Amino acid sequence: MDRTMSSRHTPGPWRVYRPSYSGQVQIRDEADEIIIAALPEKADRQRCLADARLIAKAPELREALQAIIEIGKRDLSNPKYDGYFNTARALLAE
Repeated sequence: MDRTMSSRHTPGPWRVYRPSYSGQVQIRDEADEIIIAALPEKADRQRCLADARLIAKAPELREALQAIIEIGKRDLSNPKYDGYFNTARALLAE
């Protein structure tokens, strides 16, 4: 699948970065040119790191969701999954 994706967000992969001077966890692009998000590393450090890892996986999750939708286009024989496919399409449209 195309790693650049046909959307407006910064292409992945993204990575978690913890600058020692800032007191925050950052999600940056692979080239280290763009800070996608910054989370304050306050009371619950482990939760902050877990949130940062989840955000950093967003491009890969989006790619996986697109692949699942493609599978659904080929095999729509089971209507019990329609709600999931519709939700996935709506999420990708945002």
